[in-house]
Amino acid sequence: MSLNLGFAGHFAMTAQKVIIDENGNQIPTGESRHVADFENLILDNGLNRIGINVAIESCCVGSGNDVPTNTQVNLSSIVGVTNTIQNSSYGKSRFDIAPNYISYSRTFRFSAGQAVGNLSEVGIGWGGNVTAKSIAGLWSRALIKDSQGNPTTVTILPDEILDVTYTVQMIIPDNDVVGKIKVSNVTYNYIIRPINISAWDASLIGYNTGRLLYWHNSGLICYASGDLAAKSATTLTATAGSGSGKKQWRDYVSGSYQQVVDLFFDLDSHSAASSVTSIKLIHFYAVGCQWQICLTRESDGSAIPKDATKTLKIPFVLSWGCANVA
Repeated sequence: MSLNLGFAGHFAMTAQKVIIDENGNQIPTGESRHVADFENLILDNGLNRIGINVAIESCCVGSGNDVPTNTQVNLSSIVGVTNTIQNSSYGKSRFDIAPNYISYSRTFRFSAGQAVGNLSEVGIGWGGNVTAKSIAGLWSRALIKDSQGNPTTVTILPDEILDVTYTVQMIIPDNDVVGKIKVSNVTYNYIIRPINISAWDASLIGYNTGRLLYWHNSGLICYASGDLAAKSATTLTATAGSGSGKKQWRDYVSGSYQQVVDLFFDLDSHSAASSVTSIKLIHFYAVGCQWQICLTRESDGSAIPKDATKTLKIPFVLSWGCANVA
């Protein structure tokens, strides 16, 4: 079974005037100016990082003008790097309006004197070295743009702090995801649909200081019967027999842009094994969202046979790519 997510990013840049006190502290004067506000897509390097480790922990700015391409891994000419995070925040869309998404924002701060001069490019990534003005890898790189969406150059003065707020959106499929799988050489139709959308936890796409792909370690439940509930429903329509399963992670394959997790139900998966003889609904948590899966035999609409004498393993593929900002 396969589910695809889209990722998109947005930059907002603000400069604040500061004064330096007798102890060398930078004191904001309250005078600030809007520098830039623009969208961007994610680099291949960033998409690959999703399956490996933390992707959003450093920010860099530069003076290069090379047109961004998906294969880039660094800025053209770095001026400054920061790992200072002022704040993090989370959000989500109205789910009665497409596209549906949850979002994660981080504001990075360059202190006065750290990003001085004419800037034309900006990047978000990981492993930033402030002293060496280097970064281990980039999640995204973009040319700074004006209000018309054209590349521009902005000037940051020696007595200005630069704040760069980066927001990443994870776009959720608006419609049911459908497909077919074979279990013991029998074909079953599946339908994947989110559920309980008002309770989605956007903070989990920023779990572990910026890791975007987080699977809950628990919460895999199967049911013998029932139908799919609406996205806005708070509970499933399951009517009989339940049991818990396990998620078994496979190693991420570099460049695949997908994570395979086996949904595994062992001999003791059902709490009422003597009365449960099938699996029709599966409910689980992943990437800050709740999901439901309905499985029915193609030939007659029946559920998958499953009792205390059988195990069931279903490979679930969570893939991802670039999307436009919602």
